Amino acid sequence: MTDYLVARFGAKRGYGFVPLLFLPLAGALLVAVTFAPSVVLAVGGLTLAFFATEITEGPYWAATMRSARALGRTKPSCWPPVRCWALGS
Repeated sequence: MTDYLVARFGAKRGYGFVPLLFLPLAGALLVAVTFAPSVVLAVGGLTLAFFATEITEGPYWAATMRSARALGRTKPSCWPPVRCWALGS
């Protein structure tokens, strides 16, 4: 999904769409869990919230590695990724 978005919209915008969609979803699920009428629904909501949070990890690290590679650095030396984007990738 992220590869398609990067190919279509470019790196700066493409990597941002997945977190923009799934992080608010995770927050909404965490709020919804507090009103769950049963334990099973609460656990299901927490599981989906965890999934929505973890699905953003791939685009995050892909953007970090892409910006680090463009600057000739390794991944940890280019921290935070916003700094790397600002430096010219």
